[in-house]
Amino acid sequence: MSYLYQSKISTSYVLIAASLIFALAGWLAYPNLFFLVILTFALYALSEPHYKHPLLQTIVWIITFVVGFMAATYRPESFSNPLIWSTEQLYSGGEEFNLYANLAKGLCGYLIVIWLLDKVNRTGQLKSVPYIALALLSALILMAIGVVFFGLETQFKLPKETVYFIAVNLGITVLAEEAYFRLLLQAQIERIFKNIKVGRIVAVAIAAPVFAFAHTGQLNQAFLLFLIAGLIYAIVFALTRRFSAAVLCHFAVNILHFIIFEYPLSLNS
Repeated sequence: MSYLYQSKISTSYVLIAASLIFALAGWLAYPNLFFLVILTFALYALSEPHYKHPLLQTIVWIITFVVGFMAATYRPESFSNPLIWSTEQLYSGGEEFNLYANLAKGLCGYLIVIWLLDKVNRTGQLKSVPYIALALLSALILMAIGVVFFGLETQFKLPKETVYFIAVNLGITVLAEEAYFRLLLQAQIERIFKNIKVGRIVAVAIAAPVFAFAHTGQLNQAFLLFLIAGLIYAIVFALTRRFSAAVLCHFAVNILHFIIFEYPLSLNS
């Protein structure tokens, strides 16, 4: 048994133990704890397959994908995620804002990273400086699109609680979403194709709309903006072959949106 494999198992034990503690404390719903345990076994089966039949591999991937989605998004009606910060207005004329820590979503993301990050095809991986530059430039392009085509209004704010937003958004929201959409969806679709370039193009084309539908089920302006965002994050990952690049781009967009523009997003039409 390799050291990497042992470390994956040990870290998974720690995360599941933490999940149990959170559930006992009332910070995590018990159904989510169940989904996280099942997700761990599913990720093990997906990343360390003891079978070679493509159909079985596809079935395991679909099961992992669905269980991961349930673990991150399911919430019983009687349960509320821990409230980190609440304010009536982020700025004058703004909406009420509540910052919750979706621990199940975060744990789901970390489990995916542990088991699937080392499985990413690194062919064509960019070096540090170019990938950071591409990620940040892509974030600026997305914000410019929001301003020019979607009327995103400037509303500068920097409350002292911004540090809470940074911690929750980066440590839970962004990392979990990028783990799910890049490592569990996009990278797995790529592996289906023998032609690397075709696989990456198809994976980007699928990951972007799935990302948009996961954020809003309505075909409106918000959906279109999320579709563009999902496309940019997927392209950044495809070009750099770095999970960290997609995380950096996504987080840069979120923190710029929070500090400089109207927040939360209010596109409905």
